[in-house]
Amino acid sequence: MSDSGPLGDAGASTAFREAAALLAEPWPPVVLRALADSDGMTFEELAAALPEITEELLGETLSTLEATDSLEQVKIGQHPPEFAYVLTDRGAELEAICRQLADWVDTAPEEERIIVVADDDRRVATMHTSWLSGEYAVRTAHDGDETIEELGPEVDVLVLDRRMPGRSGDEVLAWLREQEYDTRVVMITAEEPGEDLFDLDFDEYLTKPVSEAEFKSVVADLIERGEYDSQLQAYLARQSTVRALQAAEDGDADGVNEDDAPTPPDEGRQPTDADTDGFEWSDSNGNS
Repeated sequence: MSDSGPLGDAGASTAFREAAALLAEPWPPVVLRALADSDGMTFEELAAALPEITEELLGETLSTLEATDSLEQVKIGQHPPEFAYVLTDRGAELEAICRQLADWVDTAPEEERIIVVADDDRRVATMHTSWLSGEYAVRTAHDGDETIEELGPEVDVLVLDRRMPGRSGDEVLAWLREQEYDTRVVMITAEEPGEDLFDLDFDEYLTKPVSEAEFKSVVADLIERGEYDSQLQAYLARQSTVRALQAAEDGDADGVNEDDAPTPPDEGRQPTDADTDGFEWSDSNGNS
């Protein structure tokens, strides 16, 4: 590789930055790779080889690569005039760097996501933690003060029981937002929601009991949602509030009331697999 490559002296950073900029867009590296594996290709040949790219996007990508001196057009036919796109030395160099960067990204370990599960019911907290521990680093807390001790700017998602001893979930949420951490929050409670939800700055709201599939899906969605802009995050959070209130209203219309809510077990009882659906409980002898 020449001195303008990533290991050279004079132009190392320039070549590396250009390659990194190309990787930031989806199609330039793909076109460079296709041309690197050929002796030159016409527009029609490229379009046929890369059906996932529209002809409009392909034309724009080729123009971008020409502007960076990464490729050139070579006449290969007279009647009618026909041209093929060929990588320049600069294009071949950038393509090689793009390939190295892509290989590095594929082998780099993913950043570990951190979840805090806060619930004063230790059995529920243990169950929720077990659902997540295979994919994330999970911290567990059982009251408001413990929850605050576990929080920090590195935490991606907080699963927050609304009613806890000491500081309530509402108070923990208010504290968290004052810190301006970029942490997504799912409130989870057995209480029927009311219109005071509009005063709380959470991202999702779940009413117990919740299934494992729904629980894990919400956490995964909140991790992804952390990449969204603030306006979209606020919109999705408000939609969650509306859904929770609508579900409560529909439940009241069907004759559901607080007396129908499942009762957690006594201290001597452990949750079973049925907890994920019907929130049933059994004691250590298997009696329900």
